[in-house]
Amino acid sequence: MGLFLNFFTSFVIERFEKIGDQNMALGYIPFSYGTRNCIGNTFATINASVALCLFMQKYRAEPVPGFKPKFKAGITMTLGNGMMVKVVKDPL
Repeated sequence: MGLFLNFFTSFVIERFEKIGDQNMALGYIPFSYGTRNCIGNTFATINASVALCLFMQKYRAEPVPGFKPKFKAGITMTLGNGMMVKVVKDPL
C-alpha cells in the first residue's frame, strides 16, 4: 500500500488490478465487493426502491401494441428480447 501513497494525485492502473484476494476481473461493481463494501449499499437500495414506488404511484406501464415477447427457459423463465412497455401518467 505504501507504494501508491506517492502517486495519490495521479491515475495508476496497477493499484486496481488486485486488492487482497479480490480479483478486479469481476468488472465495475458500484458498491464494491467483498470485505470493503460500501456502508451505503443498503441505504441506496432502499432509496431506489422507495423512488420506484413513488414513481409507480403516479405512472403505470402498459405493453406496447404488437410486441411479442420471446420466452427463454433456464433455471428461471425470462424474456429473451426484454419487455417493451410505455409509461403513461395514471389518470387517477
